[in-house]
Amino acid sequence: MKLLGISSRGMAALAAVAMAVVLVGCPPEREPQPEGDAKVHMLLTAGQNDLAAAVVRQMDIATKQGPVDVGDIESLVVTVTRISFDGPADQEEGQEEEKENGEVVVFEGERDVELMDLREVSGLLSVAEVPAGDYTKIRLHIEDPRLLLSDVDDVRTDIQLTANGRLFVSESFTLEGGESNFIVLDFQDLHLVEQGHGGFVLTPQLRANVQIDEGYVLAEGRIKNLDIDDDQESGSFTLELTAAAGDVEVAFDEHTRIYDADDAYAEDPLDPGELDNGMLVVVEGELSSDGLSAYEIWILEHPDSENGDTNTNG
Repeated sequence: MKLLGISSRGMAALAAVAMAVVLVGCPPEREPQPEGDAKVHMLLTAGQNDLAAAVVRQMDIATKQGPVDVGDIESLVVTVTRISFDGPADQEEGQEEEKENGEVVVFEGERDVELMDLREVSGLLSVAEVPAGDYTKIRLHIEDPRLLLSDVDDVRTDIQLTANGRLFVSESFTLEGGESNFIVLDFQDLHLVEQGHGGFVLTPQLRANVQIDEGYVLAEGRIKNLDIDDDQESGSFTLELTAAAGDVEVAFDEHTRIYDADDAYAEDPLDPGELDNGMLVVVEGELSSDGLSAYEIWILEHPDSENGDTNTNG
């Protein structure tokens, strides 16, 4: 099972993309605009099998080789370094610290995203508080594309990103204060062209959906504030997202399946008592304004025995 940035089967190296962007599903305009901050959940997905199929089709054209099955694509990754929104030119008083030239930074760091794992599920990239109101653009910065086919040992890194990996969509949308807003960036069709002097130019398309809804997601991060109920079957914890991208509250119960990634083929799931503060985990479940309801929890890394906290029961 391969996950965001980390694979429980041992992620091989990867490949990725540049993109054009379309914004859909914008909330209707409302007057007056709500005051305060809006919580924004940034999610990435890869549009079912559209991306993989597009890679296969264009790879065949670019390399002039025989057909490549979707199953031959071992890994496809993009490193996301920054996501931001452009606000209107006139800033509200007191928001100057939030905005630089009208731009609100939602995520900044380095996060590898394995697109091949996100064909039927969204990956939670970041959670941030931003000023509520109208916005006019979504900007996405990516870098370091890597590609690996299952029958090729070497990772292809000679891939040039169009627009230098800085993409944006010019569309207007509204974020409501006091509400959880979900923005899903969906990687769609991909164009791969071999250059005459070697290497490739990679240009995918991205669709953005702004919505207030719940969704099925994967989220990677470290456990903190673990609280296991007296029944020893249910509880909650705060998931500190990878790359300091914010926190999300996670709830689990007797139906949640817990596995150690190093023993992915174990027949029986682990008990909640095996969870511990400081663990690096991937949580699979339903994300809503109330938090993340866990269906499965995969333990990727145990805390250091000297520095890790102990869990809290009751």
